[in-house]
Amino acid sequence: MLQNIEMRLANFVLNSFEVSGTVTRLKQLGVSFAQTGKLTLDESVLNDQLSTNLEGVKAFFSTETEGFAGMLEELVEGLTDEHSSTITRRTDTIESQIELFTDRIEHMAELVANKQAQLKRQFAAMEMAIARIQHQGNALASFNPNIRLSN
Repeated sequence: MLQNIEMRLANFVLNSFEVSGTVTRLKQLGVSFAQTGKLTLDESVLNDQLSTNLEGVKAFFSTETEGFAGMLEELVEGLTDEHSSTITRRTDTIESQIELFTDRIEHMAELVANKQAQLKRQFAAMEMAIARIQHQGNALASFNPNIRLSN
């Protein structure tokens, strides 16, 4: 998800905007990517554009729907809107997965508890059976004193 957001932001920065002025890309204002992936600003290019093409710079940033500001607002809303954004959808997916895993853990814990109770009952029944057999052996031995029982 993070790589998707980074890619969308990078494409946005490199994008050309349909505005009425001569400035259509951030690169024309001195904005570019460094080798590290961070944005850099060449102030001399920006200052040159501001001094020679102020109206073009204004149009680039302020054109209502197709300018940089309008398109940036649309991009940010698409990424962060509480009902339908990329982040919201991913969060909802993760929360659903957590809920499914929690339900599965609870079910498995119940199965383990049931198996444990079953094994305890079987062990108790086995102990009782052994005790009955020993009791019967002792009773038989009392009839014939020559029989030796080993414990």
